[in-house]
Amino acid sequence: TIQEAEDGMWKVVGASGQYAGFYRGKKRSYFETYINQWAAEAVLQTAE
Repeated sequence: TIQEAEDGMWKVVGASGQYAGFYRGKKRSYFETYINQWAAEAVLQTAE
């Protein structure tokens, strides 16, 4: 799931409990693309 944590920081927690955090800003679009692909792969893995 993607959660908005404190101080404008996004928190991404995978089904396995893996954590990735990053700050919103210039790199946001890059991270959103990366996270969206990562999340999609995680969903596919969960569906198997």
